[in-house]
Amino acid sequence: MKRILSVVLALVLVAALIPAGAFADEPVREAGSFNSVSTTASAPNVQVPEDERTGKPSVESTATVQKTSPLAASATAPYGFTIKQTTMNYTDITVTFDDLSNLKKTVDSVEAVLTMTYMGTLTQSASKTQKLSSLSSDSFTMKAPTYGTFDVELIFTKNGKKITSETTTINVNAEEYNIAPIVATFPVVFFSLSLPQITTNAEGDPIPTFVSLQRPDAYNWDKLPENVYWQPNLTKAQVEKQTSFDTKTTKFSDYVRMLYQNNPQAKFNLYVNDAYPKYMLRLLCANGIPEDQFTLTLLTDGSGTYSHFNSVFAGTDAQTKYDAMKAGPNWHFRECAE
Repeated sequence: MKRILSVVLALVLVAALIPAGAFADEPVREAGSFNSVSTTASAPNVQVPEDERTGKPSVESTATVQKTSPLAASATAPYGFTIKQTTMNYTDITVTFDDLSNLKKTVDSVEAVLTMTYMGTLTQSASKTQKLSSLSSDSFTMKAPTYGTFDVELIFTKNGKKITSETTTINVNAEEYNIAPIVATFPVVFFSLSLPQITTNAEGDPIPTFVSLQRPDAYNWDKLPENVYWQPNLTKAQVEKQTSFDTKTTKFSDYVRMLYQNNPQAKFNLYVNDAYPKYMLRLLCANGIPEDQFTLTLLTDGSGTYSHFNSVFAGTDAQTKYDAMKAGPNWHFRECAE
């Protein structure tokens, strides 16, 4: 309750500074779709050994995270395999073959292709070709380009000729995310200066940080810091183009929804310009994320913020005017629970 009240007070203050229309209820829309599969399934509660590298459970062992669907039962022998995120918070992926010795009799190489598609557009991809003769075990690893749900295709070849292929999906998840749809320039400076402190947790694990800027020329999108990514359900060309930021943040909300569905225990930290608290409603509240699983950081717009403040309250009894505004008919504001 205290957290709700603190958020409410922050919104109340900012509501006094900007037009009431900025808080008007947004029309209900159908969410944009990812890939060709549902991302809403949850895994049963199972126990598996901890990951050898970090001692943390792998994603497959997390009860609330959707499990990858193994193809061992459905794929024609000897092409059965499983694929999973190696360790929570990291983009490493492990592909394990059910029967490597027999597989080697049929094919000599396997190419793993990961793709993320949003509203019919390919936005993320990665691939790795593995020669079976060089494997010292029955598995190999590769990296996903970012976090979220990916379609996976394994293409089996011999002497450069495709023999067959198998498909599945995989979720690449984290325990905590930073979400940063930022308007203007000064808030971008503040946010960027904070990156060394917010992109890893106390154990040194990544906190994936996703950024979308109203003025995209502020960043070199080819040289992002470690653990920082552009909005993954946009292509790089879309990220770099200065278009409607309302449209970009609406799509950003779809991406946040996917992350939350994949791991309902995840924590979200939202960073926004202090004149745009409505993004909390759009990206967090609209996706049903509980108030104890998110934080909101309002970044000052510098002189812009104080110019709005003074235009409303300068030369008046500020408290009386604030109380009147709050009681008025144009007080557009709601709690997440609604």
